[in-house]
Amino acid sequence: MSNPNADELISNLFANRPLLHKDGTQDYGIDLRTVPLLRAAITPGCRTVETGSGISTLVFLILGAKHTSVTLDADEPKRIGTYCQAHGIPIGNYSPITGRSENVLPGLTLDVPIDVALVDGSHSFPVPCID
Repeated sequence: MSNPNADELISNLFANRPLLHKDGTQDYGIDLRTVPLLRAAITPGCRTVETGSGISTLVFLILGAKHTSVTLDADEPKRIGTYCQAHGIPIGNYSPITGRSENVLPGLTLDVPIDVALVDGSHSFPVPCID
């Protein structure tokens, strides 16, 4: 089911970007220019996966994806959940996995094929190439 408040939620998200990463001072999230690409690719119920988590995770959830994120920070999914709860974003389809993406992805088994994948975890060579 499509989120009728998606435009408002996304606008609010980018106008007041939460600091979701562990240092609490930096925003490593996706750029607003990425959102139209995600909107074009994601329909409610799509199976999505990303390396890393944060602003992009929130966009996936707002758009109604069945979303898996792989992150090193075990507390980041909790901060994402807190944001979702405070802003009325459903998290029932959110499956965070804590670990290094190069270790998690080879063994990742999902119930259906992946519709959209976003490689956005480690931003240093060679990890994005490995992912």
